[in-house]
Amino acid sequence: MEISTLVQFLFLLLSALSIGGAVFFRRRIDIFSPMFIFPLAYMFYLGLGSLPVLQDSYTISSGQWMFYLAGLFGFTAGASLPLLMSTRSSPAALPVRPASWNACRLLTASLVLMGMAVAARIFIYSRTGIPLFTSDPNRIRMAAFNFGAVSEISISSEIVFMTAFAGLLLFRKYRLAFLGLLVLGLVLAIFTGTRTSLVRQIFPCLILYHYSVRRISLRTLGIVLLISLIFVGMIKFIGFNRLWGEAEINSLRASNYRPVTFWVPYVLRDFKHGPEGFARVIQVIPERHDWQHGRLHILPLLMPLPGNQPQPGVVFKRMVGADFVGVGMAATILAPLYADFGPAGIIIGMFLVGFFFQHLYQVAQRRRHPALYLAYGAVFITLILGIRTNYLNFEIIWTLILLGIMHLVIRNTRHGEKRDAGC
Repeated sequence: MEISTLVQFLFLLLSALSIGGAVFFRRRIDIFSPMFIFPLAYMFYLGLGSLPVLQDSYTISSGQWMFYLAGLFGFTAGASLPLLMSTRSSPAALPVRPASWNACRLLTASLVLMGMAVAARIFIYSRTGIPLFTSDPNRIRMAAFNFGAVSEISISSEIVFMTAFAGLLLFRKYRLAFLGLLVLGLVLAIFTGTRTSLVRQIFPCLILYHYSVRRISLRTLGIVLLISLIFVGMIKFIGFNRLWGEAEINSLRASNYRPVTFWVPYVLRDFKHGPEGFARVIQVIPERHDWQHGRLHILPLLMPLPGNQPQPGVVFKRMVGADFVGVGMAATILAPLYADFGPAGIIIGMFLVGFFFQHLYQVAQRRRHPALYLAYGAVFITLILGIRTNYLNFEIIWTLILLGIMHLVIRNTRHGEKRDAGC
């Protein structure tokens, strides 16, 4: 057996053991638990995206497969530690506890934050244009980074979408107002012209629904993911067709284009980008570029500052000399850890990611508060999307800060105060 084949087999085996471990510890499957969904997504994306049938321009080395193994081992070990330390089991299907939130204050805070987000969007779009209605949305999104803190305030509409969903789900009052905020948040996300904004605000709501109303089955989640993949393929097709026109249609026809499955090539192309990007990073670090010594993990913290602060994907794109259309280069969740701290950083970094992810999950399950479930959902989707690109962005920090502030503002301050009471 060749070394690369053996390593691939070990990768699949460890993935299966990680998922099996989640079932063993919990005695049941919670599809949104870290030790079930993350290894599954990690195995599916990195394993499928690294297969030779997709990697027509790069061969994934056995060393890169070893890095996959190291990352999965680190995550599994880190996520297992809180489980081993915990002395209580997770509640089966208990309702959330919204009583500490005041509906009127939740609506007021959401309206104020949405007003700030809309004002920031108008300010930015008046200078750059709306990405959805331009021929080059990537250029517009890059230009938006120059506005620093204003750009971060503009994405507050994503947090309002989550809190409005919580208000609609948990309270009897002000439902029409909460619904209006949901629709406005959805429209603003569509205006960005990127699927990431939609996913970032919808999935935390899905997780809140899962734990507060009804458990979502694995089959239902599979249907949602299939619809999401079709949507991704359609967005990609529209983008490439806007850039290349008739040439893109001719390319589809040459690939035995079928009206029902035209989205598949674009999804498969997305699968290979992350592993290919990581392979290119491994080639240039440390051969042509030095180790970054933590720089990539500091850069997202500088996003609120004025000027264009380069993010890890942009840094990687410059390092390898890529000239493709797009803001930055996807290089998987492992690339920043490797570039900053070397191979050891992959194990240690993924250990810390697994520990934090699992610990937050257990705290949310124990407290059963909507703010914690939304925070967990935001971290959840950041890490799942980060498997393809990276987990380093200021958006998740901003989301957690705003959720914390909103919780302090909208909670009931008097003992016994009703959650539907006035402001």
